[in-house]
Amino acid sequence: MMKNVCEMYPKSRLVIVGFSMGGNIVVRYLAEDKSRQKSIVCAVSWCQGYDGLRSTHSLSFGCGRFYNYMVTMNFKKILKPHWNELFYMNNTSNSKYDEKKVKLATTIAEIEDGLLRHFDGHKSGHDYKAKCGCAHIIHNINVPLLLLNSEDDPLIKPDVHDIPMKYSKKSEKALFATLQHGGHLGFYRGKWYKPDTTTLLETLSMEYIEAILENV
Repeated sequence: MMKNVCEMYPKSRLVIVGFSMGGNIVVRYLAEDKSRQKSIVCAVSWCQGYDGLRSTHSLSFGCGRFYNYMVTMNFKKILKPHWNELFYMNNTSNSKYDEKKVKLATTIAEIEDGLLRHFDGHKSGHDYKAKCGCAHIIHNINVPLLLLNSEDDPLIKPDVHDIPMKYSKKSEKALFATLQHGGHLGFYRGKWYKPDTTTLLETLSMEYIEAILENV
């Protein structure tokens, strides 16, 4: 998609923003191929986990387990219209993927092990998680990058904040910040019974982007 956008608007400078898993995708997109950074003015990542292994422990407990289940069920709904294409090719079973594991999955890890890890030839679900984060390649980014997390995020615990903190200390173009409250992509403002129509998420993102654009 980004390649098509860049080809359609070759003279445009772009801003890229990602939330949660999307934040990891943003960083990986920029870090995996430095040529992709040429058309990017700046990037923003909200509430991502950075490390595929360390950031997923909370998905096995409390509200994290419920979130894990709901994401898995929604993921399976997305897969449903494409089920035959994934698991049956030319009316024969595609043994490359584990249809039974995916069908019975109640956790993201089971989806990863039964399906996702096979896309890039990972040997196991553990191997997939170890390489799907951005911690090991984030240092390749050389455009302004804002990394934001909340300290009370029930899914992404503060014990992974050392990764963006270390990176931001080494890179003059990186900024890592945490908010005391906000949960996982909450950041509501106003009264609890009548929150504002915009959250700190939109406000801070736009303030950062506008500040960068003013100095380009």
